Amino acid sequence: MVRFGEVHGSVNKHYSGMIDPREHILTCGYVWNELPKEAWPHMFVHTLDIIPRNWYIQLELHQETIS
Repeated sequence: MVRFGEVHGSVNKHYSGMIDPREHILTCGYVWNELPKEAWPHMFVHTLDIIPRNWYIQLELHQETIS
């Protein structure tokens, strides 16, 4: 059986840059609480809307994000 729906550990709302980024980061931390923190930067990019995602990718190209 194929099921479509929410994936465990997924953040439902993409960050668009219109709200306080700390709120989005806190939401991610709450949802990913039981996942290894080393995986968070790799998952974080998938929670961003187009413009914030492009900014994050450019940042990653110049320096590695540690936390």
